[in-house]
Amino acid sequence: MKVTTKNVQTVAQTVIKQTGQKAEQQSKQKENEKYLTNALEAMSNTNRVNVRVPEFIIKKEDVLAKRKSIITDGVKKYIENCKDNSAELDAIDTILSIIDKGETKLDKSILEGFCKDSKIPENLIKDLQKVKKGLDKCVPVVKHKEDALKKMETGDVFQIKGDDFLCIKNKKGEIEPLSMTKEDYLFLFNPVDRFASTQSKFGNCYEVTALNALMDNPKTRENILKCIDTKSKKGYIRVNLPNRTTKEPFEIKKEDIGLKDKEYYMKGARGFEVIERALGKEYEKELIDLKLEELKRQGKDSTRIVLESMYKNGQEKKLVNFLDAPNKEVSIDINLRDGGVSLVPWAKLGLTKNKTIVNAEKDTVKTELKNQNQAEGFNEFLADKYVNDEPIYSPDSFAEHLWSPEFFENNLVEASFLKDNLLLGLKKDHSYYLKPVLDKEGKIESYLIKDPHNIVEIPLSFEDATTKIDVISFAKIG
Repeated sequence: MKVTTKNVQTVAQTVIKQTGQKAEQQSKQKENEKYLTNALEAMSNTNRVNVRVPEFIIKKEDVLAKRKSIITDGVKKYIENCKDNSAELDAIDTILSIIDKGETKLDKSILEGFCKDSKIPENLIKDLQKVKKGLDKCVPVVKHKEDALKKMETGDVFQIKGDDFLCIKNKKGEIEPLSMTKEDYLFLFNPVDRFASTQSKFGNCYEVTALNALMDNPKTRENILKCIDTKSKKGYIRVNLPNRTTKEPFEIKKEDIGLKDKEYYMKGARGFEVIERALGKEYEKELIDLKLEELKRQGKDSTRIVLESMYKNGQEKKLVNFLDAPNKEVSIDINLRDGGVSLVPWAKLGLTKNKTIVNAEKDTVKTELKNQNQAEGFNEFLADKYVNDEPIYSPDSFAEHLWSPEFFENNLVEASFLKDNLLLGLKKDHSYYLKPVLDKEGKIESYLIKDPHNIVEIPLSFEDATTKIDVISFAKIG
């Protein structure tokens, strides 16, 4: 294959150079050339570095050296481990090529997620193969609807000759029109980007996990793509969430995508950013409604009237301070997600509301969750409302679901942990996408777990899945 140690080192050096430039710029602002603050150290050591941010300043060269070893060694080990797998080696070669040429929005930092046991998702490999043939060929054109029924697979996006707008083959096997032109689709869900989108630094892992899971599964891809409407209002992207609570759909000018608060939204596909923005507005209304209900129960009518007035008049800064959200300078729809308003927004994205199964005794888990909520300063009414929505506290039920191929066939599954697991590299209070690996007989032999910070999937043994995972939340497909 084309991949060489030189390729890996070149990419690593580019990333290191970029990080060094950022660090130096920030250091100059602080009038200190030699050292990084702990905030900059956190920026340089994301994902799998697993280094706790110290309270003291550390040397810049130490941070950059650590970053270099993580990227270079991680990709090297990955290449060595899959030397007999030509598809995966070709995929890493294409990723390096795309990064060098800048053909898509792929960020060099995605290489940080690679380790010896990494698996590049199948859908990503397929997209990489398409991109090698040219972006124009990534959306197939068929002669007519009957042709599409024969040739297209579930979840495929295509164009019927002569039509301006695209179609998708839905989970029922029917051809369904989308409200996007080919140009808009490639702008919002560019091949590779759509399967290589990752979480930014903001704490919205549950949303990223849900969006990645929906796009990954051919049966649920339509839930994402049918949200987007570029047809109704010229120059605007409109988001029609399947289960919308607000009266009007969220809309944004096409040229404004990626400009405002971009660090709070997913890296990669622009379509995910606009859906995240729409979800934020949905939760904003839900948050206010819940708080108004709470104030009414408490008999605090004057406070309730003030809150309602601020919301109706769009006084966001006053609202943020009123609700004591953690980041004062950004909009309320961004802030409220940092307060633990929801686990996984399956219901808002058109799936049956998520259920939760806890792999532990009820009293133990309730105490653990309560302690976490108090420590992190969650509003109590939010914790009562959203932490483990309709949970089942049963180790037997937990194991029974994970053993069942039918469970994964009919549901999208999110896994989370109540404590850090350093051996597996898994973090507490973080959302992971979980899916099974089936043997020739269709039985589950292991699992793949995806951190929303990384593009790769990591194998998880059957034993580790059933004993180490503490909570699974899932949503029924269909």
